Amino acid sequence: MESLESDEEDDGKAEGSSEGGEGNRFRTQIDNYRQHLIAAEQKSQAEYDKWVITLSGGALGVSFVFLKDIVGTKSIVSTGWLLAAWICWAVGICIGLASHFFSSLALRRAINQTDEKIIYMMRPGGWMSWLTFSLNIAAGLLFLCGTLCIIAFVAKNSP
Repeated sequence: MESLESDEEDDGKAEGSSEGGEGNRFRTQIDNYRQHLIAAEQKSQAEYDKWVITLSGGALGVSFVFLKDIVGTKSIVSTGWLLAAWICWAVGICIGLASHFFSSLALRRAINQTDEKIIYMMRPGGWMSWLTFSLNIAAGLLFLCGTLCIIAFVAKNSP
């Protein structure tokens, strides 16, 4: 028991020393928490990109099935809505792929900024980080626009 108490006292003295033991522990916890947040953000972003690309690709496929099975041999009206939906989804997929590319470049740039100790002096990832953010918003909006266009097309062509 006595040796444990003396160890605890030594640990307490080391933590309270001029090196700032409590401050170091807090800093370590904050750094760990920050790393967790960064990993969670990256995972969330990757999931978002996958979902937008998957949903846009799936929506294209479903629209082809609708066209073939539901409309069939009937005359098609308001083809502009269908074409707009296809364009929105196709462009959204391309933008999603571009977002993946620029995201990896932004991460590499942020790593270099960290290594060069300039990460806090400028936007992490540089302009590629901003572009990735913008592309993600654009891909999501294009998916939504494509969905609204296909709804208008289906409403005009439903039996």
